Amino acid sequence: MKSEEISSYLKQYQPQIEAIFISFEDNYQKTGFNGELLPGEDGIEYSLIKDDFSGEMSLQGVWNNKAGYKQGMMLFHPDGNFFAEYDVIQPHPKKKQWFVEAITVWGKGADIKAEPRLIPAVG
Repeated sequence: MKSEEISSYLKQYQPQIEAIFISFEDNYQKTGFNGELLPGEDGIEYSLIKDDFSGEMSLQGVWNNKAGYKQGMMLFHPDGNFFAEYDVIQPHPKKKQWFVEAITVWGKGADIKAEPRLIPAVG
């Protein structure tokens, strides 16, 4: 897609993008991890994809890790709903019976929710 189109979507969703970054970091810290979760906004590759339900365009942002594998994503739907997740893939720092798979963030407009996605630890 044209970079002008992507720039227009980025401008439209900038408040939510900023709120997603804050929610990721807040939840990461609240879970008990030290340091920062995200490498920064510079590492995101944005594209426009066709929404299967509405047929309209959705903005997608993807983070890749150093090895080139997808580590996180954001998706903004035309109706204003959004979803984001970033892989943590570490043992829970406070609850040894859990493993933190990812931090997820979702919402619409200024209504934002976030939580760690936990799976039972093996062993």
